[in-house]
Amino acid sequence: MKHGAENSRLDEITPGELTERVERGDVFVIDVRRSTGSEQIYGAIRYNPRHLLNAARLALPLPKTGEPAIVLYDETGEGPDLESIAVKFRQSGYALLGKLAGGFDAWKIAARRTEEKSLEQPVPSVDEGQLER
Repeated sequence: MKHGAENSRLDEITPGELTERVERGDVFVIDVRRSTGSEQIYGAIRYNPRHLLNAARLALPLPKTGEPAIVLYDETGEGPDLESIAVKFRQSGYALLGKLAGGFDAWKIAARRTEEKSLEQPVPSVDEGQLER
């Protein structure tokens, strides 16, 4: 895994490394592509990137600390929303591992396992008062 020099940058995980982690079951793969097409990475969870960005705070059914961690992917690994979504995950306290280097394009080139796209998951709206309870 390539580690970024800045804390604000996302670490990159290669398709091979992500495949190993998926097989071990110690990662949640989050699809934040704007255009999803008909396939996704096997086992990925789809969220609308706009809904993630517009949420005041994220309250998703994902781990906040430790393993399994979270890997985000978009179309190319360099999409305009990826870093902002990562910031939102970090601010909401999620155990963010990083992003898929090269995104879904690299996954397909590496001929890694895909599946028919799943239903997009809702992003619950919560405010700070709800989180304090």
